[in-house]
Amino acid sequence: MAFAIGAAVGPAAAQTPLMASMTAHEVQVCAGLALKMKEQREAIAAMQANLAAKGKPIIAESHAIDAQRTQINRRDTKAVAAFNARLARNIAAMNAYSAALAPQQRAVAGLNSQADQFNIDCASRPYDRADLAQLPVAQRLAMESGTHDIEIPLLPPPPARDVAGAPAAVAGKFVVLVPSADAARTSASAGGITGTGLTLAKLKGAAESGNADAQFELAERLNDGIGVPRDPAAALEWLLKAAAQHHAVAAFNASNLLNDGVNVPADKPKALVLLRQAADAGQPAAEHNLALWYARDAKEPDHLLHAVEWMSRAADHGDPESQYVLAGFYRGTGGFPRDLTAATTRLHQSAEQGFRPAQLDLGRAYAKGDGVPRDPVEALKWYRLAAGMTKLDASQGCTRRMLQDNETRTRATEAANALAAKLPPYEADKAAANAEEWVGAVRARQVSGCGRPIR
Repeated sequence: MAFAIGAAVGPAAAQTPLMASMTAHEVQVCAGLALKMKEQREAIAAMQANLAAKGKPIIAESHAIDAQRTQINRRDTKAVAAFNARLARNIAAMNAYSAALAPQQRAVAGLNSQADQFNIDCASRPYDRADLAQLPVAQRLAMESGTHDIEIPLLPPPPARDVAGAPAAVAGKFVVLVPSADAARTSASAGGITGTGLTLAKLKGAAESGNADAQFELAERLNDGIGVPRDPAAALEWLLKAAAQHHAVAAFNASNLLNDGVNVPADKPKALVLLRQAADAGQPAAEHNLALWYARDAKEPDHLLHAVEWMSRAADHGDPESQYVLAGFYRGTGGFPRDLTAATTRLHQSAEQGFRPAQLDLGRAYAKGDGVPRDPVEALKWYRLAAGMTKLDASQGCTRRMLQDNETRTRATEAANALAAKLPPYEADKAAANAEEWVGAVRARQVSGCGRPIR
């Protein structure tokens, strides 16, 4: 959410105002509220960082317990007793961690409620800039930022519990062991993991038997150190085995490891072969990366045509970043022939999926009439969406990386504020309403705006 600075009060604002102008006192109240929310945000963020640091060893202990469970000799009563004691301590720690989460979640909900009210009472209402200039610097800056600087990361949910009260952590459920064969079989069957649904021992067995999905999942666990010591080299071996059986995502991940050369020896020629394999299988992320390779590294005379071809495939598979890059090609990037109609089509596709850089560029296009009819209201709508200046954020909850997201939002906020100051208030209000309507429609369609997954 963000706050667009209202237009200064004057003749234009007096023509057809949809909302009453703020008095000097109301400006002071809104600025004070904005500063208070910003301070609360900083306090909550600090509390959350502290809690996250405390939660890491608890989760790590949970993984260690899950790994130990499959290795215990259930006839060894002392080992079973020690394991159960360790498990009990971890459950108690999980309960304490969940209890500590509750007040933070309430604080976040309260802050969100204040931000929503701020948007209703303060955002987009015109005011006299002279009234704002009389306020302390901290309040003035907070008012100009509005709720844009008040967003905080989503809090993680409390760990789930199974019917026995044991935490269901990332690696699966934990089952208290008793020294009996029947109980041991019950424990093994109940201790499934996400993905293939196999315990670590069974996962290894399935991988060694040639199951490509098991080989891929085992590789991911080894690479991330989930339930096993981290071993990127072993992870690469299993990824290559899965890739040899035409597992597209395994081929893509193996390509990334070999290309980056982090923790494993780099082998760029082999990485390119695997990347092409994954792209040929229709893996959008691989298609995107292969297109970038052709655009940046290939020495062939027609390398740009290949780049556009592969980027088009990824775009047609619905990847918003690829749609955005493809729009750039059609605008002449790299010397590719310009096609403004195709560029605008791809830019719209990307923007409609919530990709902020595309939304910003589409706003610029409507502001200038570049490839589309000039439409300041439509431009302001896309600026507001790119800046997150809505009560609901269409991309809220996304975990996909957007490396330039913060910079994009800052630029979009500046563009939105500058354009809104030039428009009559009723047009600025119309743009804001159109942006809210767009977000509502996106959420109704359950479009995440997150783009393609990395894996």
